[in-house]
Amino acid sequence: MMGDNTNSTNGNEFRQITGIIVGCGIRGQKYAEYARHFPERFRLIAIADPRLIVRQKLQKIYLLDEKFIFDDWRQLTNSNVERLADCALIALPDREHYEAAIQLAKKGYHILLEKPMATKLEHCKEIVQVCRDNNVLLAVCHVLRYLPVVKKIKELLDKNIIGKLISIQHIEPVGKKENFLIN
Repeated sequence: MMGDNTNSTNGNEFRQITGIIVGCGIRGQKYAEYARHFPERFRLIAIADPRLIVRQKLQKIYLLDEKFIFDDWRQLTNSNVERLADCALIALPDREHYEAAIQLAKKGYHILLEKPMATKLEHCKEIVQVCRDNNVLLAVCHVLRYLPVVKKIKELLDKNIIGKLISIQHIEPVGKKENFLIN
């Protein structure tokens, strides 16, 4: 399935990335949309989700071959299933991140993992090590829904305490504090 799909836009050459989505809830489906909006950059190859209706919906939208539709992500790690794509986008429930990330990294998939990486610190460290050992990239999506301040804002909005929401601008500087100070 994987090939050297090289494209060129405005003189910039790039290779189309192929991916599988493991866990096709709202977040997984949002990632899949990238393939529709930027088909020259990303191609969805396979999906894994336990819900038949979700699998059928995505198969139809993305014209996926039946042999690349799985009801359990573990099927993708079977020894008789070759690596199908460049990367795996893991959007499973939090408690399943650890096992999926470990097994898919061992299979050679680059990993895009929803946060939290895992539910135990030692599992997070093991995910990092397994990715290193298998020479695969690991990227963690930093969704802020569990952050206490975000939960409080949501609570205040739900209770209509701070009024009607018009817009939100959120900036989260990352790095050394002194890099963000203005003299």
